[in-house]
Amino acid sequence: MKLLSINIGKKRTQQRKDYVEETGIYKEPVNEPVEIKSLGIDQDVICDTKNHGGPDQAVYIYGGADYAIVWNVATAKAPDLVAKLKPIVTAADATRDK
Repeated sequence: MKLLSINIGKKRTQQRKDYVEETGIYKEPVNEPVEIKSLGIDQDVICDTKNHGGPDQAVYIYGGADYAIVWNVATAKAPDLVAKLKPIVTAADATRDK
């Protein structure tokens, strides 16, 4: 497996249909080292801690095949949002069993 990028989200406000929310979903690559802890990367913002983050969801690693599936499903459901989404870690040749 080859690490391609580590991506973190900063807190942003976005308008939903009938309310405004804070989110950290828009991930961008970082060029400096990061420390991965039991609850994730310190610099990566998680606003919805009820549904995201925690010790069982601290870091997502998407490999090429999984990323393609996620990308295709997300594109079909929300094409305007897909270009802004990135996982926390992207890796080449990563599979679910590695």
